[in-house]
Amino acid sequence: MIYKAKPSYKKLKDSENYNHLGSPVKHYKLINDEEINVTDLPKELEKHLIKVETKKKGDK
Repeated sequence: MIYKAKPSYKKLKDSENYNHLGSPVKHYKLINDEEINVTDLPKELEKHLIKVETKKKGDK
């Protein structure tokens, strides 16, 4: 699934975000309003991320 950060993610302490979970690259992308691909979303981050709908080939 593809996710983007909600404003609440950017307010999290380093002990609560993807930096703490061992993925500084994902954290950096989220802070910079980029999308990330997540296969196993940590429960503690669910309310701070929003799922991005991706268009399939041929969709308008």
